[in-house]
Amino acid sequence: MQFTDERIVKARKTAIQNTVIGCTILFLMMAGLFYGLADAASKIKKADSFYNIMFSGENPNSKAAYIDTEYEILTFAYEKERYTGKYVYCFVMDENDYFYILKAREKTVDKLNEEIEANGSTRIYGYTHEFRDREIRGYALETLQELYPEENLTAADIDDIFGGYELKITKMSPLSVLFENSILCGLLVIALIIGVLFAIAGAAELSNFITIEQQMPERIELLENEIRGEGTIWLDTLKMYLCENYFIALSNGIRYSKYTDLLMIYKTIHKSNFVKTGESISVLVTNGTIHQLANVSRKISFKASEVDNELSVFGMKAKEKNPDIFLGYDAQVLADLQRRAKNGEFKEKENRVL
Repeated sequence: MQFTDERIVKARKTAIQNTVIGCTILFLMMAGLFYGLADAASKIKKADSFYNIMFSGENPNSKAAYIDTEYEILTFAYEKERYTGKYVYCFVMDENDYFYILKAREKTVDKLNEEIEANGSTRIYGYTHEFRDREIRGYALETLQELYPEENLTAADIDDIFGGYELKITKMSPLSVLFENSILCGLLVIALIIGVLFAIAGAAELSNFITIEQQMPERIELLENEIRGEGTIWLDTLKMYLCENYFIALSNGIRYSKYTDLLMIYKTIHKSNFVKTGESISVLVTNGTIHQLANVSRKISFKASEVDNELSVFGMKAKEKNPDIFLGYDAQVLADLQRRAKNGEFKEKENRVL
């Protein structure tokens, strides 16, 4: 048995749509992840020496590359501390006596120098990036001027010496190379967050409908009779029916309760960086739990006083049926009511899904 009321049916369809949208976004995110890993694996297979990449005539950026060297790696600058650890910038020369800028963790550079000392040479794998950091470029120039004072090097010579690119050391695994693609990784993270939020919200909303339809089908007839009763009010901004004995909220799935099961009704204002982003209507019920019945975005709630007007109507209706209910927010009253509820002072009703 399912609901037939037009607004409830629409709310159910919205819950399904949100679930499908979330799952679709997550599917696309997974497809993007597999594509990124496949592309990274392809780049690893095509990895070439940094020297060949620089002189291939193609764009050297974002390539898997390696440098074969038998010379000690010289550190000339330290990057500021990051969450992922300290990076250093180094000079390294290959078998063609060509200079490169190397970016790596300090411990990695120490390990590579130990390999060179022990074996006479080593191969350095990494991922190419444009060498843009002005501060690091300045340190590179200062160091070269100290090493080769007779060359009279200037800032204009930096790109001629290094080709305008650096090699950031990374593991030659598809996942490590994928992380070097900051744009794709950013899109995947955004898709993951949005997909999870939509899927969880939609599934949670849909679960209320399924619970009522499968486990409490008699409630469907009860609620629809309440909706068809005389005096029923629809609050369009809050997405809520005010019936004779029940209120039915449709903002996030379907939640309903008798007015007599409420202890407190109040409005919560949501802010982000001190800027109001929306409002919600919360209720405290007889078991001591708080539930949000409606979330109103900034777009609506900032235009006029629809929320306040409809909250007033909701409050008056609830007060009419339950004179003991407390309207408005008061931290001390809320804490006291919750304490009393947990001590079992209020009889908990059964006809509620919140």
